[in-house]
Amino acid sequence: MENTGDDCLLAVASWGTRTFMKPRKLLASAAKVPSIVNCQLATPIFGYEQFLPGQHRLMEFIAALGVKTIIFGGGSIFHTARDMKRKIDLLKLSGRGPHYAVGVSLGPFRDKASESCCEELLKRLSFVGLRDQESVDIAQSMSININYKKTFDLAPLLPWSCNTVIEQFTQRRSERKGIGIALCDYERFTGGDRANEMARRKNTINIIKKMSDSITDEVVFIDFNGHQYFGDASIHRDIEQEISRDVKVRHIPYLADPLQTLKEIGNLRFLFAMRLHAAIFGFITNTPTVMITYHPKCRGWASQIGLAERYMVDSTAWDVDSLKGLFLEILDGHYNFPRLSYAEAEKLSMLNFSFT
Repeated sequence: MENTGDDCLLAVASWGTRTFMKPRKLLASAAKVPSIVNCQLATPIFGYEQFLPGQHRLMEFIAALGVKTIIFGGGSIFHTARDMKRKIDLLKLSGRGPHYAVGVSLGPFRDKASESCCEELLKRLSFVGLRDQESVDIAQSMSININYKKTFDLAPLLPWSCNTVIEQFTQRRSERKGIGIALCDYERFTGGDRANEMARRKNTINIIKKMSDSITDEVVFIDFNGHQYFGDASIHRDIEQEISRDVKVRHIPYLADPLQTLKEIGNLRFLFAMRLHAAIFGFITNTPTVMITYHPKCRGWASQIGLAERYMVDSTAWDVDSLKGLFLEILDGHYNFPRLSYAEAEKLSMLNFSFT
């Protein structure tokens, strides 16, 4: 799937594995990998898109037979029984390990079977880097001994993993331009109430229209997911059509190089983000960010960096006038940045590779 967050996690996981484990061969469970300059990524095991049901799963199982170590690299990936059973099967087919998970979240579990599968999976891992406190609490409540450590999301290591420095992706406030918006249609992916998707469109349109006189440059829509149905283009296009007569609009489609997306966000005056890794990119580039929280992982991230409560918006309950006032305040230069610094985040993220 074309997903900037996943691309970022793959880049960092590839770099960390090559740097600290020095494998002879490194494979990725993917049909293709992002196009990132100066970043040596893992080789995709599929090579092409699936054209028969179950084809990729079979190829994944065959590949597992020939590997010594499996690393689950980043994100909210341990929550559903069906998916975790597949991961357990991969571990059973592979070599004796050791096997690891880095920069991951646990839960929320959909049912008791999912929680049991997670315990079964975690006991097969030699090290688990947990990116948020809620996941640590879940690990502590389990009846098994897990070798885990509270770490951080992998994303702050993206510049480092691509042989560059963060200064190339940030601008002084006086040089920044545009209001960034990175939304998503979450409910269609989870089977939730689609009325919430429509409400987000309407509320975003109303906010932009009400503050249009104060927007002197542009509104920039940024697609983090390029999937035809589950991606972000639809919601961004819908809003763009309604506000294009009021403000200048620019729409950035999914980019195969996450560093390009990072640079775009580093040029913004302000970011309104629902995609978690859009908010994380805002943090990395020191871009004032208001975050739409739709999942426990969002508040888990916000808590780790010390983001003020007023910069978190519930995905199903917006007050248009209050948000308009907050946005104008930020555009006027008044924003309380998170307590955690980027340098501290890098160090915490590096703990994911402390198993070596």
